[in-house]
Amino acid sequence: MQINGSSGSMAPSVSNQSVSINQTEKTDSVSIAMASEQVSQDSQVLTDYPQAESKHTVSLISELSPAQQQDLVLLQQRFPDLADSLESMTRGPSPILLKQDAQGQTILSQLSTLSQAKGVYPEISTQAVTKQLISRLADRSEIFQGPQFTCGSAAIQNYMTANDPAEMVHIMKNLATQGKAKLRDGSSIKLPADTRDYLKDQPKYLFNNGKDHDKRDLSDVLFQSAVMQDISLFGGDRAWKTKASDNLLDKGLKALVQLTDWADYNAKKDDVGLKTKFAGNGGGNPFLIEPLIESMTGKPFERDSMLSLNKILGNKSAYLNAVSAVKRGEHELITLLKSPMHYVVLTDFDAKNQTVTYLSTGTYHKNSAESSITAYETVPLQDFLKNCGALYGPE
Repeated sequence: MQINGSSGSMAPSVSNQSVSINQTEKTDSVSIAMASEQVSQDSQVLTDYPQAESKHTVSLISELSPAQQQDLVLLQQRFPDLADSLESMTRGPSPILLKQDAQGQTILSQLSTLSQAKGVYPEISTQAVTKQLISRLADRSEIFQGPQFTCGSAAIQNYMTANDPAEMVHIMKNLATQGKAKLRDGSSIKLPADTRDYLKDQPKYLFNNGKDHDKRDLSDVLFQSAVMQDISLFGGDRAWKTKASDNLLDKGLKALVQLTDWADYNAKKDDVGLKTKFAGNGGGNPFLIEPLIESMTGKPFERDSMLSLNKILGNKSAYLNAVSAVKRGEHELITLLKSPMHYVVLTDFDAKNQTVTYLSTGTYHKNSAESSITAYETVPLQDFLKNCGALYGPE
C-alpha cells in the first residue's frame, strides 16, 4: 500500500516485460518423447561435472524416481534459460524441488504438471506461469505489485514463496488451471470475475493519475488479484469466515466488510482515491490477513499491532520479542509499516548492529530504472519499531 512520490504507487517490483498471454501451450513432441531417454545421459553429465557445487545435484538425481527424473528433464528442456535456477533448487539437505504440499505433491511434480496443463482462460499461459514460479522460487525479489494497492497480497506472496513454497506452487497451479485454489484448512480463494477481461487489455490501463502501467507478470496478477478478492478492505470474501477467537474489534471490522459485500475486487479500478477502496478495489484489510495466512499455511498466526486492544500499552515490547526471533526463510514476519502505509516481509534481524531488513515490493521490476522497485531495505531497529503498525507471524 506504499505510495511513492513520483509514481503514486504502492511499492517495489519484478518483470520489465509483459508476459505474452497468448503463448502456445503445445510442447515439442520430440522433446517429450526423448525426455525419458535423456535421463541417464543427463545424469551422467551431472555426475561428471567437476565443480563442487554439482555434488548436491548429483545426490538429488540419484534419489529421484524415474518419473521425477523425467519431470526434471522436461522442465530443463522447456525452460533452458532457467537451468541455473532449477539447478539451484536441487542443492542442500532439503532441496526445494522435493518439498511437498498438503497433498504430498512435490514442487517438481506440480511444476511439471502445470507446464503441461491448460489455463482456465485462453489468456492464461500455464507455461508462462510455470516459468515465473521457477524464477520466483529461486529469487522471490522477482515479485512486484505493479501500480495497484496490492502490497498486502504481494507480502503474502513473498512470505509463502520462501516459507511454504510447495503450498504456494499448489495455489498457483490451481488458480491458473481452475480459477480457484483450496487452502490447507478447506477454505478457498478465487480469481475475481474480471480477471479474463483485465488480462486481455492489461497493457492499456493507466494508474496513479496516468503515470504508471501495470507491467506485472502473469503469476503476480493471478495471485495478488485472488488474495485481494479475499481480503479487500471492503467486500473481502474472508470476512464471512469468522473465528470464535475474534475479539470485538475483529468482529466489528469484519461486520463492516460484510455490510459492503456488494463490493468486488476489480484490478483495473484499483487506483488512488477512497472511492475505489469503498468499491472493494485495493487496500488489504489488516484483520483478514491473519486468518488468510493461517488458512494457507495450516498454522496458527499471531497479530501484534497498535490495534490489538490488549497490547496498546505494551506493543513495542511485543514487537521487539517478535523481531528477535526472525530468521530468513524460516521465521519471517509480514509487517505493516505506518508511514508510508505499506506491507513488507521482515526477513532479518541483526542483533549486533541493531538493524532489521525487510523485503518491499514495488511498482516495477527490481532491474528497472524506475524509482519504485522491489528491494531489500535495512533500517535501524529503533526506527523500525517506531514505524511498525502490525506484525503477523506464526505462534
